[in-house]
Amino acid sequence: YHTHFVSYIDYYFKSLHGLLRVLETIGKKYMTWIYNQCALTLVPTSNILEELKTWGIGKERLALWGRGIDTQRFNPAFQDRSFIEPGQKKVLFVSRLVWEKEIETVIRIYQNFQVNRPDITMVVTGDGPARSHMRQQMPKAVFTGKLTGSALSRVYASCDVFLFPSLTETFGNVVLEAMASGLIPVVAARGGPMGIVEDGVTGYWAEPKNSRDFCLKIEKLLYQPARSAKMRDAAIKHARAQSWPRLRQQLISLYTRQLWKEK
Repeated sequence: YHTHFVSYIDYYFKSLHGLLRVLETIGKKYMTWIYNQCALTLVPTSNILEELKTWGIGKERLALWGRGIDTQRFNPAFQDRSFIEPGQKKVLFVSRLVWEKEIETVIRIYQNFQVNRPDITMVVTGDGPARSHMRQQMPKAVFTGKLTGSALSRVYASCDVFLFPSLTETFGNVVLEAMASGLIPVVAARGGPMGIVEDGVTGYWAEPKNSRDFCLKIEKLLYQPARSAKMRDAAIKHARAQSWPRLRQQLISLYTRQLWKEK
């Protein structure tokens, strides 16, 4: 279970207003029917798995299988202090720049910092149809475009806090990449990233769409160095434990168990 299609309805059918909940109900029923035809569906985070159970997908048809991280590629060693002018604190958002990534919340956070925290620079990495709108609304933010390889590793390791307000994720690979790079994430308290971030330990959950709550959590990390140092270490430790060899073995075990059940 990779894409949480039902959650896209709020972003692409806004003009239908009162029909949104009807469409959501239909979407859930259709997806429940599909997944109840499957012997096994692998879900990347525990909170999404619990949500699917409430839809009516049989719990015996669901199993948890997470995602791994290449800690050689995503690593604090790539930090480049010349990335942003000295004295500026850097908040990073990495994503496809599409509306379902909660772009409007990102813009409101930027606007809040422009008024109240001019020493914070927001960095946006990625590309997509919402990019031109974001550039218009966030003229002093740094837009890197889409990055890959060592350039992406560098931007992660050179910022201070990772922002991810999306409500549509089943996992959120960028959150794990940020943690492995030494960034503390502040994520929406809904969807897959909640299953990656332990609130108050490896990062913070913020109230969905509440830009002020996001700002408060980000400011805690930027202006309380003792707290952030401890959380940073915990975030790196958690990310490094998510190894692909362990997850590959888990996948083989899940497949094997299912094959034996069907014999």
